[in-house]
Amino acid sequence: MSKQKQPLYFVAPLVVVLAIVYLYPVYFAIRVSFFKWLFTRPDLIGFNGLENYARALADKTLLDSLITTTVYTFASILIVVVWGFLIAYVLNRKRRGRELIRGKPVILTILTCSAIIAPAVIGGVFRVFIWDPAYGLANYALSLVGLSSLGWLVETKTALMAVVLTEAWLRVPLAVLILDAGIRRVPPEPFEAAKIEGASAWDEVRFILVPLIKPQLFTVVLFQLTFAFRQFDLVFMLTGGGPANATNLVSIYIYKMFSQHTNLGYASAMAVVVTLVLVVLGLIILALSGPPEERLVET
Repeated sequence: MSKQKQPLYFVAPLVVVLAIVYLYPVYFAIRVSFFKWLFTRPDLIGFNGLENYARALADKTLLDSLITTTVYTFASILIVVVWGFLIAYVLNRKRRGRELIRGKPVILTILTCSAIIAPAVIGGVFRVFIWDPAYGLANYALSLVGLSSLGWLVETKTALMAVVLTEAWLRVPLAVLILDAGIRRVPPEPFEAAKIEGASAWDEVRFILVPLIKPQLFTVVLFQLTFAFRQFDLVFMLTGGGPANATNLVSIYIYKMFSQHTNLGYASAMAVVVTLVLVVLGLIILALSGPPEERLVET
């Protein structure tokens, strides 16, 4: 075995496993999307061409769920990026040569642990302890300032907002870790020059810090786009897509089409369409982030 080929033999088993676990389901979903495939009627299984895709493009419920998912995704991106940046910025602030916030390693460790908690667990905990109309902390906080209680997860006006805030709480720790790594790499010289020129703290953030951590910011945006657009278990635990489809994300709708209507062919076609939409959005974000050499993230 030559030394040049030796690494390939070690990587080959992993490549085979990944191909089976990831590529085959994708192939199967694309293939089934061209079939009429009902589990309750196996005698009717057969090729129907683009019929499932034509139905998906004319499906008003799918369109509504795509709109809801888009609102959910970009609202969560905005909150995650803003709060992640603010927390990372405060953690790296110094006053008279000392860190403004002490115990930063402990805080980052806690954030790391929070970033790996399963979304289904977060959904169950928030449903009971935060958003419950009678005993949740959200309504308790409203009562402290004299406001009336809200049915956070059972009212169409507040359900999506509650789910977005829960999603943001789940993803902010990862954003902080990524942005903290970017801020720590920024050299001090531009800030020292800015102070000499009389720049304010806001000017330093807007004209120096944000441009220098642009790769990390777009990394957070791209990650959150992927996480939110395909979110399922968190929303399913909180609302199940209700009330009145107010939180009916595309993942929830596809799941219902598969589990309740047993229509594997149509559910697969919708999944392919949603995947293409996600790929297009991802490409748009990559295009906005600049040339590839500017997107390299070193930690």
